[in-house]
Amino acid sequence: MSASRTWGTTAIGLVLTGVMLFPVYWMINVSFTREEDMRKSPPNWFPVDGTLEGYRAVFDQQLPYLGVSLVVGLGTVALTLLVAAPAAYSLAELRPRGGGTLGFLLLIAQMIPGIIMAMGFYAIFLSAGVLNTVPGLIVADSTLAVPFAVLVLTTFMSGIPEELLQAARVDGALVVAQRYVAAGVTAGAVKH
Repeated sequence: MSASRTWGTTAIGLVLTGVMLFPVYWMINVSFTREEDMRKSPPNWFPVDGTLEGYRAVFDQQLPYLGVSLVVGLGTVALTLLVAAPAAYSLAELRPRGGGTLGFLLLIAQMIPGIIMAMGFYAIFLSAGVLNTVPGLIVADSTLAVPFAVLVLTTFMSGIPEELLQAARVDGALVVAQRYVAAGVTAGAVKH
C-alpha cells in the first residue's frame, strides 16, 4: 500500500470519525451553555460563559432515582448470584440425571418475553404486598436474570479442572471447603 493511499484512508477515517462524534461534542457543549444562549444565532462553538446549572438541576431532581436504581441493580446481582451459582455448580459438577433437559428448559426460559410474566408477577406481588416496592422489583428482575446466569456459570464451571478439586480432597478439605475452592476459581468469571 502506498504512502499517499495510507494518508488518504487515514484522512477519510478522521473525517468520518469527526462527523460521528460531532453530536456527542454538541451535547457536551450545550450542557455547559447558559439557557439564554442556547437558541443564539449563530451558536457558540465553545461555551463562552459556561455554567454547571444544568448539571446541578439534574442531580437535584434525579439523584434519589439514581440511588434506587443502584440498590435495585446491586440487589438483583446479589440475588441472582445467590440462586444461580449453586445451581450452576450442581449442573456442572454433579451432572444430575435430567441436567441436559434442565439446561434446555433454561434456554427456553430465555425466549419468553418479560411482558408474558408480568401478569403473573402482578397477581403474586399484589397478594404478597410487595407490589411497587424495591424488593419486588429486585425479585422480578432476578427471575429474568437467573436462567441466563445459570447457563453462563454452568459453562464456566464445567471448565474447572477436576484435578483442582481432587487436590483439595487429598489435602483433607471437607466438601464445604471444596466448594470454596470452586467459588474462588469462579470469582473471576463472576467479576467480568
